[in-house]
Amino acid sequence: MSSLLNKELGIAAGIAVTSFVAGNLAARYMSATPTPPKEQPSAKQDNLKKSRTADEYVEENSLREPAVLKELREYTFKNVPMAKMVSDPCQIQFFRLLLNMLDAKKCIEVGTYTGYNVLSTALTIPSDGVIYALDINEDYVKEGYPFFEKAGVKDKIVVKIGPAVESLDELISKGETETFDFIYVDADKISYEKYLDRAILLLKSGGILAFDNMLQGGLVLDLTQEMTPEQRHSAEFLYKLNQKLKLDNRFQLSFLNIADGVTLCRKL
Repeated sequence: MSSLLNKELGIAAGIAVTSFVAGNLAARYMSATPTPPKEQPSAKQDNLKKSRTADEYVEENSLREPAVLKELREYTFKNVPMAKMVSDPCQIQFFRLLLNMLDAKKCIEVGTYTGYNVLSTALTIPSDGVIYALDINEDYVKEGYPFFEKAGVKDKIVVKIGPAVESLDELISKGETETFDFIYVDADKISYEKYLDRAILLLKSGGILAFDNMLQGGLVLDLTQEMTPEQRHSAEFLYKLNQKLKLDNRFQLSFLNIADGVTLCRKL
């Protein structure tokens, strides 16, 4: 009986030791095995989050918007349809910097809407300066008139209502070629090339042509993505224009990833 008992105790001890060793090995394996990483947001989601944060940070730490200009922007968003057409305030502040660097006196805007950039330009250029505000819809432009008056710059602003191509051709026919310092185009995208052909004639050497919305909300990055027929028409046109501008040696080029994409063309 004693021999049998000893045998049974030995077997039990062996089982206990084996279980202890197995348990330790399992614990070591579990601690050595990395925990699967938590699912991360896609690169697109992450970039969009960073972009929004960066835009807010830039505006908070750089925007110096004249009071009357801010009033016009806020009034437009509260009272005028399609207020998203107002240009980005930091972008327009950058334009004011360009205007000062150019010592600009004579400017054109194609696509005025309620006149946010027109007012900004008029506030920046000297007392004998002028900006031609071209638009097809005077109802929108009229919304800005009280603000032009309040800012004391209405005499610097010449509003021309009608197709912008015709207004530009009129300036050319009147001998205004090579006299303009700055031209800003923020209008119907499929006419951008027509505006380019005329702007290059109207600008003086060293003058700057600025095109807005050259990224089309990111649509030009991938023409296979889903979009409306109207969006596709504009995106495909600007996609080709971006390629053309890169190869156009009549000016220096800078395509800036600010707001919805701004392309600056400095006439040589």
